Amino acid sequence: MPIEFRLLGPIEGFAGGHPLLLGHARQRLVLAALLVEANHLLPADKLIDRVWGDRPPYSVRNTLYGYIHRLRRALSGTAGVDLVRESGGYRLLVAPVAVDLHRFTKLLDEASHAEGSARLALLGEGLSLWRGEPFATADTPWFNTLRQQLENKRFAVNLDRIDLALEHGRYRDVVDELTDLSEALPLNERVAGQHLLALYQDGRAAEALARYDRLRRRLADELGCDPGRSLRTLHERILLADPVLLPGRRTPDRQPVPRQLPGRPRLFTGRAAQLALLDDALLEDETTGATAVISAIGGSGGVGKTWLALHWAHRHLDRFPDGQLYVNLRGYGPGAKPVHPTEALHGFLDALGVKPDSVPGGLEARSALFRSLLAERRMLLLLDNARDAEQVRPLLPGSPGCTVIVTSREQMVGLVSAHGARPVHLDVLSAQESHDLLAARLPATRLAQDPAAVSALVTYCAGLPLALSIVAARAAVEPHKPLEASVAELEHENTRLGALDDPDPAASIRAVLSASYSALEPALAELFGLLGLAPGPDISTAAATALIGGVVAEAAAALSALEKVSLVQRLDGDRFRMHDLVRLFAAEVAAADVPQRRRTAASARLRDFYLQTGHRADRLLDPHSAEVDLGTATPGAAPLALSSEAAALRWLEAERSNLIAVLDRCVQDRDHAAVWQLAWAMTTFNLRRGFLADDVAAWVEGLRAARSLGAYATEALAHRMLADTYTRMGRLEDALAHLQEALTLAERHGDVPAQAHAQIVLAQTHATGGDHRRAITHARTALPLYRQLGNTVWEARALNRIGSYAVELADFDTALSHCRNALTLSRGSNDRRGEADALASLAVLHARQADYPRAAELHRRALHLYTELGATYEEATTLERLGAVHVHLGEHDRASSAWRDALELYRIQGRHEDAERVTTRLGAAAGPGW
Repeated sequence: MPIEFRLLGPIEGFAGGHPLLLGHARQRLVLAALLVEANHLLPADKLIDRVWGDRPPYSVRNTLYGYIHRLRRALSGTAGVDLVRESGGYRLLVAPVAVDLHRFTKLLDEASHAEGSARLALLGEGLSLWRGEPFATADTPWFNTLRQQLENKRFAVNLDRIDLALEHGRYRDVVDELTDLSEALPLNERVAGQHLLALYQDGRAAEALARYDRLRRRLADELGCDPGRSLRTLHERILLADPVLLPGRRTPDRQPVPRQLPGRPRLFTGRAAQLALLDDALLEDETTGATAVISAIGGSGGVGKTWLALHWAHRHLDRFPDGQLYVNLRGYGPGAKPVHPTEALHGFLDALGVKPDSVPGGLEARSALFRSLLAERRMLLLLDNARDAEQVRPLLPGSPGCTVIVTSREQMVGLVSAHGARPVHLDVLSAQESHDLLAARLPATRLAQDPAAVSALVTYCAGLPLALSIVAARAAVEPHKPLEASVAELEHENTRLGALDDPDPAASIRAVLSASYSALEPALAELFGLLGLAPGPDISTAAATALIGGVVAEAAAALSALEKVSLVQRLDGDRFRMHDLVRLFAAEVAAADVPQRRRTAASARLRDFYLQTGHRADRLLDPHSAEVDLGTATPGAAPLALSSEAAALRWLEAERSNLIAVLDRCVQDRDHAAVWQLAWAMTTFNLRRGFLADDVAAWVEGLRAARSLGAYATEALAHRMLADTYTRMGRLEDALAHLQEALTLAERHGDVPAQAHAQIVLAQTHATGGDHRRAITHARTALPLYRQLGNTVWEARALNRIGSYAVELADFDTALSHCRNALTLSRGSNDRRGEADALASLAVLHARQADYPRAAELHRRALHLYTELGATYEEATTLERLGAVHVHLGEHDRASSAWRDALELYRIQGRHEDAERVTTRLGAAAGPGW
C-alpha cells in the first residue's frame, strides 16, 4: 500500500488511498515534527519543544511516549514507513517523496535546473500540493516560524511561476490571480509590475495605466516615495506601446549589464537550511523594501561559503535584471594581501560603465558615486572572502533593490548590528550530505565496491567540503586506485593533513588554515595551538583558563576572538569545539611555534583542572566516600569550586568525554597516579548514570597504574571497583575473580575497610547470581567490620543488603527490621543514597507481601530520591518495579508509562536484557485482555 503524508494543509496520512487514524491534534503534531525531519534523528527534548513550546504538561515525557506508542500502532503494517526509537530520540523512516513538504522542496530543486515550459510545469506541480495553511491547528513557536517560512517560500515560488507564465504568453492564466494579489498587496511593486504587464498583454493598456497611477498616488500618500525604477520603466514602455513587452519578445539590453559572477559550482549538495535563509532574506527585500539585505555567510576555511553563495546566486539570476557584481576581497588566503575597498570600488565602477578618467580618487567619493549608480537598480553584489566589516562597509549600496552577499571567516558582528545583516552560519556537512557529495563526484559502481571505505572517508574528512572534494578529485584522477588506499592515507592523525595537502593552495587544507592562523595576534596564536593539544572533543572557558594559566576573562575574550574568525565554534553556553582537521593543524603549529616547556606546563595545568574539579564533584555526589590525597595542584590550574550536588552532576555530564580523554592521555604519558585518581573521580557518576562500560575501561587502566606504582591499597581498590561494575553488567565470573584478588590483598595487609568493602561487593555478586544465602553471609561478615570502624553510613548499607536478601529468602521479619534500621541510620547520617536504597528494599518487601498501595508509595519515594541524585541506573530499575506494582493495583496506564520510562533508560545505559524484558511486558500490555 503506497504511503502518503500531507503537511501543507491539515496534517493527514493515507495508506493505499485510505486515511490513517492519526489521533487527536497534539498527537498529529508529534507526527508532523517527525515528518519534517524525515529519516533524521530528532532528540526527544527538541521534539517536546516543537510540539508543546513553552507550555509542556507536567509529565510531558510520559505523554510523548504515549503518543509515540499510538502512532506506531497507527503506522504498523503499512509498508514504507517505520517509527523507530534510538538513543536520545526518534527517527521516522519514510521515502521523502511520500511527504508533500519534501516533495514540494524536491520539485523546486528540479525546477531550478530546468528551463522554459518545463520549469513552469514543475513550479505549478509543486504549488498544487498546497491545500491550505501548513500544519493547520499547530500553535507553537517552532511550528509558527516554520509555517511562516513555508508561506514565504510559497509566495516567492508563485511569483516566479507568474513571471514564467507571462514570458510564455499565458497571461490569461494569471491575470485574474494578479488582480486578487494586487488587492491583497497593494504596495508590492513586483506584484504590481506583473499585473501591469499581464493587463497590457491582454490588450488592456488603459486599465494598466490607470492602476499604475493609483499605485503612484498611494505610495506618495502612505510612504512618501515614488515607484521604483523598474516599475517606472515598465510604465513608460506601456505608454509607448512597446511591442517587445508582448509574449515571446525579449527586451534588448539598452546598455551593458555586468555579469561578474564566477560559474555555478558543479554537483553542489546539501545546505537546504542555509539556502532557505537566503531565500527568506531575498523575499523580505521584495516585500518590505528594506534598504539592503546583507547575508553574511560565516564559517571556517574550506566549509563551502563561496560554493553556497554562488549556488544560491545562480538560482536567482532572474531576480537581478540589472546585473551582478563580484569581488574576491582576499581577506584570508595564502600570501594574499586583502583588497582595499578603494580598489574594489574601482573595479565595480568600471563594470558599471564609468570611464577611467571619471573615477574619483578618494574612498568616500568612489563609494558615493557607486551608491548613486546603484540607486533604483536591482543588482546582486557578492563580496567574497572579506576580512572584516570595515572592508565591506564602503561597498554597500544605500537604497532599495540590491541584495548583498558577504562571505567571510569573520562573524561580521558589525554588519549584523549596524546594517541589519542576516548571519548565515555554515557548519560541516552531515554524514549523509558528505556521502552525497562523494556520490556526486564518483561513479556509483566505484562507491558500491567498497562501502566501508566510503564510510571511513566520510568519517576522516569530518564533513569539511574542501576535504571531501580533495579526496573525490584525487580518486577521480586515479580511477584504478582502490578507495581503501585513500583511507589508509587518512586513518592516522599524523598523516591525515599531509594526505589533504597540495601545491595548489586552493586544494590544500593546510594552506587554507594557515591563512587564518597567520592573521592571529601572538597570544591568540599560542592559545589556538594549545587548544589543538587539549584532549577531548570540546573545552569550556574554565578549562581554557587553566590551559593558558590566566584568568577567566582573558580566556573568554581569546575564545571569542577565535570564534569570530571561525577557528573554534561555540556550543551551548561557554563551551567551544574545533573541527577535527582544524585541531590537527593546531597541534602541528603548537609543536612548531610553542616552546616545549610551555606546552608541558599547559598540559599539567589542564590535567589538574580536570582532576581536582572531578574530585570536588565526586565528593558532592558522595560525601561519605573516602578522601583521596591529590597533592597540590599545578599553579594556574584553577579548579572550579562547585557549589552543590546539582552543579557537580551538570559539570560531570558536560565534561564526561573530556575526562575520559584526559585519562587516556595520562595513560599514554604513564602518569600512573593521575590515571587511577581520574578513574576514582568518575566512578560515582558512572554508576549513577549507568555508564558501566566507561567505568570498566577506566578501572582496567586504574588497575594497571596501581600495579606500576606498587600500591597495594590502590590495587585492591581497583579490583573491587571492577568487581562492582562487572556485577552490575552480569559478568559474575570476572567479578568474583577480582574480588578474590581484592580480599587477598586486604587480608594480607590487615586493611579492615578494604575487607569490609570486598565482603559487601561479594554479597551483591552472589545475590545477582541468585545465591541469596551466600549473599546474606557475606553481608553479615561486613556488618561488624563497619561497626568496628564506626562507619554508620556503610553500616546502614550493609543492614539494607541483609534486609534485601532476606526478602528473597522470604524471611520477612528479618527483612523488615534490617531495612527499617538501615533507613533510620541513613537519615541520621544524611546519606540520601542509603535512604533511597532502604526505601526501595522496603518497597520490594511490601510488594512480596501483596501490600501494593504501600509498595507503590515507597517506590515513588525512592524514585524521587534517585531522580534528585541523578542515579538513573537505579531509577530505571525502580521504574520497572513500580510498573509491576501498578499492574497489581489495576492501574494499567500508569504501569505502561513507568515501563516506557524504564525502557528508555535501559536502552541509553546499554542494559539490553533488561530492555528486552520490559519490551516484552509492554507488548503484553498492548495485547488483548490487558
